Amino acid sequence: TEELTDFEYRRLYYALKKHYGCPLKAQIQCIDNQYAKISLGGHLPNREYFMMLLCSWPYRMYCNKREFITKKENLYFIKEVFENLGIETIGG
Repeated sequence: TEELTDFEYRRLYYALKKHYGCPLKAQIQCIDNQYAKISLGGHLPNREYFMMLLCSWPYRMYCNKREFITKKENLYFIKEVFENLGIETIGG
């Protein structure tokens, strides 16, 4: 049988929040011509968190799981992943 871990429940939780009109939000701020900062209102499920580590890096501290710096060329992909999770992106 498949069991959901704590982090996998977040995927279901975010989908329910979107369904009921109160999605988790991700703020995207441009830093300069090449980079953007992404600030999440919560923690990502494990798979998406590791995806973020592959295309960005944590802001200021290595253990920061809610803020990331990424190249602007990755924003389209990241926004698409967030949209599939039910996370609303603001800015960018």
